This record gives sequence, structure tokens and C-alpha cells, in this order.
Amino acid sequence: MRFDEHFLRGALSELTILQPSFPEDPRFSLDSRTLKEGEIFVALVGVQSDGHQFLAQALERGAAGFIIADAHRDKFQALLLEGATIVVVKRSR
Repeated sequence: MRFDEHFLRGALSELTILQPSFPEDPRFSLDSRTLKEGEIFVALVGVQSDGHQFLAQALERGAAGFIIADAHRDKFQALLLEGATIVVVKRSR
């Protein structure tokens, strides 16, 4: 199974992809400290931390894109200016 744009659209009912292209063979990271250049950073909200706090760090490490919650709209513009692929997911309760 490929974890690509088609998979994301099928798995997540409410998502928006900002930028015209999604990587052909994406790689993902959940931790900005170990992210490798070209990976997509998934900003998860956990019990002790919120991955959205580490978007800048992930960008500095060479993230090619981000999966972020729509509640963090204020951060979209800065990431778009960097040319990153942004996948915006509506957070469910």
C-alpha cells in the first residue's frame, strides 16, 4: 500500500492540500528532531506536546511538507511562502 495523495484522500474525509503538487513517493516524520530532508512532517497533538509548536524546526531541517490541523491556519501562510506542501486536516473530536 502506498501512503500517497490518493491514500490520504480516501483515509481522511476532510482534508485540503495547499500547493499544486504532492510528492510522488512521500516519506513522513512524526518528530522534528529526527526529520530528514524531504520528509513530510506530521504535526500530531499529544498529551504532553503539540507538534504544531515544531513547524519552524521541521522547516529548518528541510521538511518538504506538513500535515497540520485546520485550527492552525495562522501558520499556513508562512509555510506556503516557503513552498512547502501543506495538508490541512479538520480535527475531529
